[in-house]
Amino acid sequence: MISDDTIILPLDGNTPDLLLRHCYEGIIVYGATGSGKTSGSGAALARGFLEAGLGGLVLCAKPDEAERWQHYAGLTGREKDIVLFSGSRFNFLRYEQARSNSKGGGITENIVHVFYEAMQAFSRGQSRGSSDPYWENAARTLLRNSIDLILLAGEELTLTRICEVIYDTPQRGEEEEQEGEALHPYEYRKLFDKALNRDGLTKRQHSDLEICLRFFEKDFGKLSEKTKGSIISSFTSLADGLMRGLMADLLGTSTKLVPELSRQGKIIILDLDIMTYGELGKAVSVIFKTIWQKAMERFPGNPVFLFADESHFFQTQYDALFQSTCRGFKICTCYLSQNKPGYLLELKDEHRIAALMGNLRNKFFHANDCPITNQWAASLIGKEWQTRTSAGGSKGSTVDQQSSNWSSQMQRDFRIQPEEFLSLKTGGADFGNETEAIFFRSPHYVKLVFDQWPTLEKGR
Repeated sequence: MISDDTIILPLDGNTPDLLLRHCYEGIIVYGATGSGKTSGSGAALARGFLEAGLGGLVLCAKPDEAERWQHYAGLTGREKDIVLFSGSRFNFLRYEQARSNSKGGGITENIVHVFYEAMQAFSRGQSRGSSDPYWENAARTLLRNSIDLILLAGEELTLTRICEVIYDTPQRGEEEEQEGEALHPYEYRKLFDKALNRDGLTKRQHSDLEICLRFFEKDFGKLSEKTKGSIISSFTSLADGLMRGLMADLLGTSTKLVPELSRQGKIIILDLDIMTYGELGKAVSVIFKTIWQKAMERFPGNPVFLFADESHFFQTQYDALFQSTCRGFKICTCYLSQNKPGYLLELKDEHRIAALMGNLRNKFFHANDCPITNQWAASLIGKEWQTRTSAGGSKGSTVDQQSSNWSSQMQRDFRIQPEEFLSLKTGGADFGNETEAIFFRSPHYVKLVFDQWPTLEKGR
């Protein structure tokens, strides 16, 4: 059993060490490109998690991230615990549908939530995101009714089936029936009839069926084709990519890997890096991350970690809420990023970002030339009373006419000035492979020096 008092990162002796139980309260590492955050505090934290025996999930933005973690695992004797996502299969729809007998399993809204987060991440990358809540709500409603119909009809939930239902809807002004016969057997109607003929439907399920029928025939069916097309494309633009090639193999066939493996000490590396696989890689990462977060909340057990370098790429609206519960479920969130504006660029919601940052209590600040991040860091660390001394004097033609004076006064000023973050060591040959960071965990702060942990090149 892993003790909550396991030391993840020893500090300077005057500041309490960073223990596992502290990590449950979240970690954020900021540093400019080349500041040494990945090879400094990031590597030290990764080593701490691995040596403590934790399982977890690693998200990859850069092509060398998966290889780096395999190298870390080898150095800590954890290579057998590595599970590469690209070498496995995870049919996430079948996984959710198969949970129908478990608490919260098979609930349509949970599946819609996963899709929604992925759609948001995908649309941000395509520069097609809309701030109008109408389109978001409309897309969710269409998806919810389509999934409900498929499940109520007793069919297997697949991306292909969802798309068939969504694409095959009546156009405005079309009459569904003529002289008692259907002009066209729309997919939603087929599913409705199939569900209606199933034995054992409850009163609640009959009511849900009627809601679905009313949506397709009255609500969605009466929209203009342009409006319907916009709503449909917000889902199908992502689904189309997930139904092709490697993504279809990984997400639409069998299931050989499940998020719960992390609780068993396995380290799942989601090696579909954004630089190589683009926005689809990001969307798949967000899908698995969201399901992983939900799974870790459902199945308490051994401590786990969630690690993401370039973490702003993988943020979702759910993250702030998730982080607020991590301590109770023994989940260590560790995010690395360049600066605060990077989060704002992705999420476009200052309040949500503030909520997330407030719940990541352990903060590391490496060298940075972002004034917004540096000012924020200085403000967090706070101010103290400091003595300010001034001196003056005057000269005369004789010694008797010369005078000098000095004065001092107390005033409150930053403990760490914002410009001090500009001069922290950034590692490499110029700094003897040492990188510095200011660590802050209220009420403590301390400057740390990291010997850059063996890189891929140095370790070979």
